[in-house]
Amino acid sequence: MSDHFSRIALVRLLQWILKEIQTKSVFGIHKDLFFDPFLVNKIGMTRYGQHLESPIGVAAGPHTQMAQNIVTAWLTGSRYIELKTIQTLDELTISKPCIDMEDEGYNCEWSQELKCEDSFDEYLNAWIVIHILRHMFGWHNEKGSGFIFNMSIGYDLQGIRKPNVQQFLKHMRDASAFIEAKRREIAPIYPAIDEVEIPDCLSNNVTLSTMHGCPPDEIEKIAAYLLSEQQLHTAVKLNPTLLGPEKLRSILNQIHQFPVVVPDEAFEHDIKYSDAVSMIENLIKLAEREQLEFGLKLTNTLESLNQGNRLPKEERMHYMSGRALHPLSIQVARSLQETFDGHLDLSFCGGVDCFNVVETLKCGLAPVTVCTDLLKPGGYGRTKQYIEAISAWEEYPWVMADRNAQFANLRTYADRVLSQKQYTKTPQSYFTIKNKKELHAFDCISAPCEPTCPAHQEIPKYMRAVANGDFDLAHDIIMRTNPFPGVTGLVCDHICQTKCTRINYDSALLIREIKRFAEENQHAEHPLAPPAESKGKAAIIGAGPCGLTAAYELKKAGFEVDIYDSKKELGGMVSGTIPPFRLTEEAIHKDLNRILELGVRVHSGQRVSESQFIEIRKTHDCTLIAIGAANAKKLGLPGDTALGVSDQLHFLEQLRRGHSILRGKHVVVLGGGNSAIDAARTASRLIPEDGSVTVLYRRTIREMPAEIEEIEALGEEKVNIIELAAPLSLLTEDGQLTGIICQKMKLGAVDSSGRRSPIPLEGRTFKLRADSLISAFGQNVDLDFAQITEVNPETLETNLKGVFMGGDAYRGASTVIRAVADGRIAAKSMLQCADLNPEHVKDGDFSIPEHKHRHLSAATRIQATLPKELPLNDRKNFHLVRGSLSVEDAMKEAARCLSCDLHCDICVTVCPNRANFTYASQPGSWPVPEIRFKGKEHYLIEEKEMVLSQESQVLNIGDFCNECGNCTTFCPTSGDPYKDKPKFYLSRQSFENETSGYYLEGSCLEAKSQDRREKLQERDGVFLYQTEEIIARFSTADFKLLEYELLAPKGSSVSLDGALKLLILYQNLKNTSFKKIGVPTPAAT
Repeated sequence: MSDHFSRIALVRLLQWILKEIQTKSVFGIHKDLFFDPFLVNKIGMTRYGQHLESPIGVAAGPHTQMAQNIVTAWLTGSRYIELKTIQTLDELTISKPCIDMEDEGYNCEWSQELKCEDSFDEYLNAWIVIHILRHMFGWHNEKGSGFIFNMSIGYDLQGIRKPNVQQFLKHMRDASAFIEAKRREIAPIYPAIDEVEIPDCLSNNVTLSTMHGCPPDEIEKIAAYLLSEQQLHTAVKLNPTLLGPEKLRSILNQIHQFPVVVPDEAFEHDIKYSDAVSMIENLIKLAEREQLEFGLKLTNTLESLNQGNRLPKEERMHYMSGRALHPLSIQVARSLQETFDGHLDLSFCGGVDCFNVVETLKCGLAPVTVCTDLLKPGGYGRTKQYIEAISAWEEYPWVMADRNAQFANLRTYADRVLSQKQYTKTPQSYFTIKNKKELHAFDCISAPCEPTCPAHQEIPKYMRAVANGDFDLAHDIIMRTNPFPGVTGLVCDHICQTKCTRINYDSALLIREIKRFAEENQHAEHPLAPPAESKGKAAIIGAGPCGLTAAYELKKAGFEVDIYDSKKELGGMVSGTIPPFRLTEEAIHKDLNRILELGVRVHSGQRVSESQFIEIRKTHDCTLIAIGAANAKKLGLPGDTALGVSDQLHFLEQLRRGHSILRGKHVVVLGGGNSAIDAARTASRLIPEDGSVTVLYRRTIREMPAEIEEIEALGEEKVNIIELAAPLSLLTEDGQLTGIICQKMKLGAVDSSGRRSPIPLEGRTFKLRADSLISAFGQNVDLDFAQITEVNPETLETNLKGVFMGGDAYRGASTVIRAVADGRIAAKSMLQCADLNPEHVKDGDFSIPEHKHRHLSAATRIQATLPKELPLNDRKNFHLVRGSLSVEDAMKEAARCLSCDLHCDICVTVCPNRANFTYASQPGSWPVPEIRFKGKEHYLIEEKEMVLSQESQVLNIGDFCNECGNCTTFCPTSGDPYKDKPKFYLSRQSFENETSGYYLEGSCLEAKSQDRREKLQERDGVFLYQTEEIIARFSTADFKLLEYELLAPKGSSVSLDGALKLLILYQNLKNTSFKKIGVPTPAAT
């Protein structure tokens, strides 16, 4: 497998486009995402004396290296095409993977991967194709072509003077001879080529891209050469390090919290501000003398240390882009415009997206080019929202012509951008949707939220139901896997949202809020009627979510169920310790009553003894131990028996009963989990105005296991958090707590929890005032009635026959939804022990129409509409803090779901080179023939089956793929699409140059892998399959094996699974634009 491009000829490129456009798409981009300049004709601008149909473009980078990339960018609305930087050293080895765009972008690729003459030919092919498409679509404009190719060259004057760069510059200025030759080549497949006006000059302008560390006098020499000798309109790209180390690090690391390390050397070897000002002044004067335009491009990427796990470790430095760069680049723009009194010509490329593009243009920063944002899911299609945002800006023509207004806007925006949250690195920024699912050649579609939910809730299905206004159906779907929709709709830790695909667009779906909405807005819940005849008898010890969920599932299946609990009130920790401002009594009782109404027998207030447990086992077919972790872990410090010292369980249970055990007005809470946060937020509601609540945590906030929004609520409610500190000893006076001696900590290596371990800093202590101390270090299970030594993690059955264990009893203190999941697993296992199957509803019963126009929704960013919360000045009470979504907001929010259970083409959209290709497939199943040998005899068996269950599949085009790694970053599976999907080559030469892959030409599909070659041909009404071991013939109708002939078999059998794979691929690809077909010669035409 090669990481180098294999270029294709213009004829093949155009042939592909002409074939695919019949399906209303080009390179996977649907026509609905095309930019029609006649429908949107008021957002143009002039650049270098040429008309641009939009002020948007693509920056020099992955989107502007290959012809298909450039054409795709143009189709979606980019009109200022900053071509990939070329330089004299044009046979570079680029480290791979070379880009990491998960959040802020990083790259270690900084120049073209083609030779200079090949880069020119790619740009020329794109130039010709774009003009053909303009002709085909009827997009003729008297103002000209409507787009600009902006050359980008580097990196020193000596290199630019080399013959290969000089030739490139010459041909870009005058390509007439090449254009004429290519006209003749493509005439057979586009006879109207003579009607197409194609300008001979591809570009008369250039952006100078210099290496980080290029001396200022060298930059000025190059720019002067481009202006005076090459007579090119010139822009110089400057670096964000112009801000200086103090200001840059303050904005990047302190204000916006990005953990990016910009070393001193990045500032030392980059151009300084005063030098840049002097250079700019000189170049402006030179451009005026030459009657050319001169400007600046802001900004280049930011050189920083490679600290991540994605880019090759041998690359010490990488280059940062994206949203983290935006505030920095805006500050550079402001500083320079203030120095030059607002008269500079500034184009912009620092972290622009559809949400800030109008604000950027208002500052006079135009044209705007984009890279990082288009490397995220939705890809090139994201440009549509840029166009829509600009089109909706009514003042566009006036502001774009008013330098004074632009300068004033820039000053205002530069101040505002420093405090905008969208440029801050939050804990949510570290989420990745990747999961453990393996990636295979076929059938990869799977919603990553579903397996992440411990109960495997069918999230996309109930999202679609709510979006369609069918709230009863949504509730029914939820109840299939979760009998606690009220409780989990309020307090589920919703780890499903950490794997929501929308994270890579805008923000995760509000899955928990939609569940709550469905519970609160279902109109007619259908009561369940368990079978009248008893199917068995089960005992459940513990009436928390785990035990009650099991009871619910068992009763539905016809079991008699007895529940035993030591407390009089059912619900376990849910009823006892979650504060009312998070969970209402109404929600608890509604869920409990739904289960109890099924006829469960409850034995409350009974703590099961060893003898009772023996009797319970005798009188029941199976037993589930689901007791809670009801004992708080001890603090274990001298003085922990003093007045004012308590644990979170005792504190919260007493509060639930209407009693506060707090003393004084200064409260310290120890711990970082949800119960610690609950205790701290509860205490903040009880203390006087002049009191304080402080959470002491031995790691940093980032390592806190509590839910992120709960941690954020601490700050909103004025609860202090002291990170990297642990209690060392307690201070008391007359038996009353007065303070805590705390040990300062630092983070060490990652421990078994997956977090960095806290290490004491010797001699670093401090004193903290405290009247009350609440420890929340976790909880223990007190199981004294059974000797459980082993639990099967798959079935939850223990070493005692017929006895199961789940929830906190098995896992220790855990979450509500995990307890629900364990209850379902245990019930399923208990039913199987009784030779019964759990209630099963076919997927078809809940089939819901998918979204229309998914190609639009998959490229559209939509911010979530958050439910209203109690004002911060109204939280000295225990009213529910977060309100419910309105009907309108709930339907709108649910409609943000991308239906990842039905569709996924993320790897296709994020590939700048169009190397990942979606094709339609016909689902089916086929027996896999296998010829086995017994002595000299052989016989045919068909024990296995090849199944294709999904209608959309993906392959990889090896010629277009440079293994940048971007598809791996965003694929929700654990795999690498560019490696794991079938890799096809577009030419015989590129196929033969590789060790493995596929090649499709005419009616023949070939495959090879290491030393094995396979060939499939459609001829004479059959499929003929051949390897060195066998020749086989298959029916074209149903892939049935008709006959075979053994040649030189190896081993004890010959499997024809490879033949079926080829049959599936051929049948689904033979009529696509992907297949190579013959091209008529001009003479024949």
